[in-house]
Amino acid sequence: MSATSIENTDYWFHENGEILPVETSHFTEVVKNPERFGYTRVQIEECYLRYNEPMWIEGKARAEIMNDLIRNHGWIRGKYKPSEDLWVIELRHCPNYLTEIITSRSATSAFFYFVE
Repeated sequence: MSATSIENTDYWFHENGEILPVETSHFTEVVKNPERFGYTRVQIEECYLRYNEPMWIEGKARAEIMNDLIRNHGWIRGKYKPSEDLWVIELRHCPNYLTEIITSRSATSAFFYFVE
């Protein structure tokens, strides 16, 4: 996929260059296909049990999983907000291909959240 063909507003990017358009929410994509992200459904359920949270709510378990995907599995969470002409990116570091995608959108600004 070329940088200029990006039409969606939400994406999962991988450090290896893979680009996954997000249909609903970033976390829903992980839940629908955990193996693609380096998880199993059991691991996700166990994380929710550790925090004693109902499944799939946006709480501590979800935050742990999302941060782990970015920190340890090479995933980058990206969202383009056309109304603000703004990219919001959560990542560990910024690979060159992602810089090309962001600049191809000619956004006036971008926020980068580095997960350590």
